[in-house]
Amino acid sequence: MKNPQIYMKPLVLASLVAASCSVSAAPGQAEGKVTFQAAANAEVIEKQSINFGENLAVAKGSTCTIVALLALDGNRLKAGASTFDGTSCGEHLDADGEVRLAKNKASTGLFEITGIAGQIVGVNFETSTDNGMLQFSPVVKFYNGSLSLYTDSAPVVAAVADLVGDGSEDLTLNGLQSLVEHSPHPLSVGTLAVGGTLETLARLEASTPYDMNYTLNIVYK
Repeated sequence: MKNPQIYMKPLVLASLVAASCSVSAAPGQAEGKVTFQAAANAEVIEKQSINFGENLAVAKGSTCTIVALLALDGNRLKAGASTFDGTSCGEHLDADGEVRLAKNKASTGLFEITGIAGQIVGVNFETSTDNGMLQFSPVVKFYNGSLSLYTDSAPVVAAVADLVGDGSEDLTLNGLQSLVEHSPHPLSVGTLAVGGTLETLARLEASTPYDMNYTLNIVYK
């Protein structure tokens, strides 16, 4: 009998602070007006849900960890040597973490952020979320590139640190390659790779699918 398949459903939010300005004129003076429109919110699209597979142990206190890593493919990103660790993760215990992910039908979480050229963003998320039965502690990495689009410069993939979750890091999106000579592309991109640890807080029912939500909040700096 197979153990339950568990995957996480993210809630992605974006926020923006708008501004306005006006000038009051004294008698005998001309009045001028300042107008503008603030940049649009960054767009965040989930490309792949994090999934802990179909063989997670049902016992209370079982834990399983996914480490999400991306690699370089020219001026694009590609899947890296992600790992799948813990004896509770499933029946396939191959030494190769990528093989274990595939055999257990597990996957990392992936989000693509699109904003205006050169935009700097921050990412807020709870370091731990639980629903009384499951607890998920996400580990999020930011890569200044895209899995599907080419950027002006090669994304950095070496020594990418985990985000702390409070939005304090300044994350600069990478400009997209333009098809028009001497005309920079107006948009830039970044990618979030989501791994983390799932823990069962109660005994699970065998062969039953489970899910829970977690929240990512993307904000312009």
